[in-house]
Amino acid sequence: MVWGCPPPLPDIPRVNNLLLLGVTLDNHLLFAPHVTKTLAQGSQSIHALKVLKTSGLPIRSLTSVCRATLVARLLYAAPCWWGSISEADKLRLQATLRRAVTWGVCSSPPFDFLGLCASADQVLFQSVMDDNHHVLRPLLPPLRPRTHNLRNRGHPYVLPIRDRFTQANFIRRMLFTKL
Repeated sequence: MVWGCPPPLPDIPRVNNLLLLGVTLDNHLLFAPHVTKTLAQGSQSIHALKVLKTSGLPIRSLTSVCRATLVARLLYAAPCWWGSISEADKLRLQATLRRAVTWGVCSSPPFDFLGLCASADQVLFQSVMDDNHHVLRPLLPPLRPRTHNLRNRGHPYVLPIRDRFTQANFIRRMLFTKL
């Protein structure tokens, strides 16, 4: 038995990876297996796009298909895992988009993966702030009391204490991004 781990339960196998709504999470609460799987699927999408290109699909249509397949696959549930992956994994994801431009399956300049993820974060956070019945709404901190302050913030919430463990959390990441 490993110190700090509960004893194994009979008839319940311990697994190293868990697939939650299409996102793979490992036993160390890291998303590296998800990135690896996503990159493999991205390579398959690039191959399919190359087949479409050799079949004569125009570049404008090919770019639309690339955005609908490759970019959508890479961005799936990005607000969930984006803050928790390493810089090396972020560069690998960006390299996949650059490879699509190199092969001529989407028009250049290549998509900026960091910008696409930041945009997805902003859209989700705005929908959480605007919808009182959003499932993530209870995770927001309490509202700040109204004061006369000349500096306008991007949100009306009390800032939580920053710590290393929760800095990758979507809500906290967005609260400190929208200062």
